[in-house]
Amino acid sequence: MPALVVLTLVLAVVMAATMVVMARELLRNIRKLNGAVQATNERLTPLTEELQSELAVTSLEVDGLSAQVERLQAERQVRARQRQVRNLGRNRPRGRRRSRRRR
Repeated sequence: MPALVVLTLVLAVVMAATMVVMARELLRNIRKLNGAVQATNERLTPLTEELQSELAVTSLEVDGLSAQVERLQAERQVRARQRQVRNLGRNRPRGRRRSRRRR
């Protein structure tokens, strides 16, 4: 029985040591990962700022183009109405027309 107790204690010590080693490795890898994330953030920050400025310019361009499209559509509708009014005036029945040709 004392051998079983000794083996249990040895196993507990080995398990504790393994957990300590794993915890140290985990902390080391977490620190490495944090460093890599910070380096990546430092490299991506200028790109993010550039993309945000490009987005602002593009949104202004889109707003301008949308306004221009709306203006053009309004002009097109006005011209279509004017054509309809002209066509209505031409298509009125004016009675029977005689041909200019003599028979």
